[in-house]
Amino acid sequence: MLIKKQHAFLLVVIAIGLSQWWYNRPYPPKRNLTAQQEKTMQALLKGMKTRCVGRYLVDLPASFSINKSSVRLEDNNWVGVIGTPGDSRKTYITTKRMYYPAFEQFIKRREREIANDIVIDPMNKPNLKGVRELPNGMKGVIFERNVDSGTNDALRTLEGYFYTDGVAVKVQKESVNDTDPRYEKERAGDPVRNYVPKDIERMKELFSRIRGRQEDDIPSVPGSCIAEAFIAADKDGKEQESISQGFISDKFPGVEVFISIDNYTQEENTVLKRSGDIARALAKASGHITRKGSFDINGLHAEELLATIVLSGIPRFGFTLFINEMHASYKAPTLALTLNNASKEFETYPQEEITAFWDAITHSIHMRPNAL
Repeated sequence: MLIKKQHAFLLVVIAIGLSQWWYNRPYPPKRNLTAQQEKTMQALLKGMKTRCVGRYLVDLPASFSINKSSVRLEDNNWVGVIGTPGDSRKTYITTKRMYYPAFEQFIKRREREIANDIVIDPMNKPNLKGVRELPNGMKGVIFERNVDSGTNDALRTLEGYFYTDGVAVKVQKESVNDTDPRYEKERAGDPVRNYVPKDIERMKELFSRIRGRQEDDIPSVPGSCIAEAFIAADKDGKEQESISQGFISDKFPGVEVFISIDNYTQEENTVLKRSGDIARALAKASGHITRKGSFDINGLHAEELLATIVLSGIPRFGFTLFINEMHASYKAPTLALTLNNASKEFETYPQEEITAFWDAITHSIHMRPNAL
């Protein structure tokens, strides 16, 4: 009987020890690379440069640059969305580096295009409702136009352009002006609405806080980085931001690192709590979770999930990391960082190498000093 009791006690001690080891084990686990893999990683990670996205900083190899999937301002490849609490219509931002003479030519061409756009209903003419110059010697203009060829002109689009430090900034927002008497019946007794003057002033104020910057320029004052530019913080500290930026490298073809920042959208649960559903979805696509867990980096709590899908015998990686996923706020923006190699059909990498690369960049994440 004594032997049985001692055996049971020993099992309990072992179970407690295993439990403590499980919950206190280091995460992420250390990966052992071969000599050749270590050499490959050292070459790839040589010359890391700090990049600013939103109010966060992350280190990437010098070979990585912004993924300019569109080089035309007209294509509306938005890099940021700005608003305030209660805004029903957000303000969208995109940027392009160009010389000032090219910017001037673009503005003239864009004004002609808007003025000559088709308007189906003659009552909605002209398409170009107005042109506003920017104040205080600022280089740029704001066009007020119809939303499109078929929508009644009570709904307007404000399309603004600003030139700063070698960068063209485009800002676009929908507004309302139903002062025309023909909208009286639709208003059904409601007050006349003309938000255009107020929205134009807000657009000008936003332009006054934007300056162009180089990709590796790290600002030292409160505000947020977007591609090619920096937006100084609003004086009230209430601005809602959604900012995204992708990075690619010709030395790591097929791999994209994508970072998005959001300071107002709060998720109902975390990526780890969703991992069961994610695993079931992956299983249907010949995929699986290779690693998941949480850890602290530079005073921030992160959760990550690393997944692999095998397509035609070729592994495709989808790694995701979140910070403040459920608790986004002005002072604690959500950061989502993803890595995938889906853009090249036959390009792949050893899992050990791509995971080591992931660990190197994710462990560099930190909040930019004086960002808030």
